[in-house]
Amino acid sequence: MKVLVIDPWCTKGSNLESYTIGLCEGLADKVTLTLCCGFYEECDSKQFDVKKFFFRLSDTMKDGYIRKIIRGIEYCIAYCKIIGLASREKFDVIHIEWALWYALDIRIFSILKKLSNKMIYTAHNVIPHINGEKYIEQLRKLHSVFDNILVHGESIKEEFVTYFPEYEKKIEIQYHGVYFNQTEKYDVTAVDEKLKKFVNNCTGKLCVCPGLIFYNKGTDRIIRYWMDYEKGNNCLIVAGKYEKKFTELDQLLSRINDYDNILFIPRFLNDDEFRYLLMNSDIISIPYRHASMSGIVYSAAFLSKPIAYTDTGALKEYFGENCGFRISNDDFLFFDGMKEVMKKDKSELKTIGINFHEWIYINYTWESIAKNLVKNTYQK
Repeated sequence: MKVLVIDPWCTKGSNLESYTIGLCEGLADKVTLTLCCGFYEECDSKQFDVKKFFFRLSDTMKDGYIRKIIRGIEYCIAYCKIIGLASREKFDVIHIEWALWYALDIRIFSILKKLSNKMIYTAHNVIPHINGEKYIEQLRKLHSVFDNILVHGESIKEEFVTYFPEYEKKIEIQYHGVYFNQTEKYDVTAVDEKLKKFVNNCTGKLCVCPGLIFYNKGTDRIIRYWMDYEKGNNCLIVAGKYEKKFTELDQLLSRINDYDNILFIPRFLNDDEFRYLLMNSDIISIPYRHASMSGIVYSAAFLSKPIAYTDTGALKEYFGENCGFRISNDDFLFFDGMKEVMKKDKSELKTIGINFHEWIYINYTWESIAKNLVKNTYQK
């Protein structure tokens, strides 16, 4: 079976790289595989062919109008190359990991469908996290092209059906697998001095909340909880790119410097800072209002760190018994849940983290996920 996997966001240093390369490594001994990815992806696997078609110029540019234009041109050129490749190779399955430009993608994917026996799409999010409602009709047209649509859990399937009930029979469950090539090593000289000082001065439990900062991520919840209830020596670090127009958080930021036990870093962390932060944490908070799944789950599992997570999306499907702390997805009940979590001593938190590590690495290997994907979706 010849399979083409397309992921324009699979590139060096991205969270999405870990997902896609992990999947491809799991598939490589089961099918004849080609991956089309970002130009700067460093995977040079001898087990499958890698075509680096996407974003050679724009991935090195600063955000702005010019970059957006160049990125759009590069996207079109990459898909012209992919259409040519599919015309020559006659793939049995074409599997799209991310659609980035829905209006154009509908047309491109319709062409690719004629060049393969089966078209598969992974709906990593049912709708986009930011302003998702406005894309529903475009997504409805997009989904019509595919033979099967993969989602990362039963809860996400239920959510998908509420938006797109006509495609219920197309949906298959494919869980997210463990991240590849993770490491505990970091260069401490690459870590911001303010961050190191804050961590070193924390004499209580350290809670971290990393990742993009916007409404659906619920970042304001954990900050408000800390302001209202954590008056002692427990510390909180919130770090990630800050999406503006986040009213609930904006209302708190004018006061955040008044709290010595809160550090707010409104930017992306480099890899060394990210590993440093997680390795020095006692508990990781993902206070999401809405999400399908979160990549932080696997980073935390690798380092045996416990997670306090809200009951949204498929998150609970990735935690076994005594592997984490599930909290109500409600702005007020969230506070009660976090109070109970923060009462745990460090030894108990450490035990929960070890349980979590063992659970993930037994149940979510890419080998088993890829085997099920081939049997239950590609070959069906």
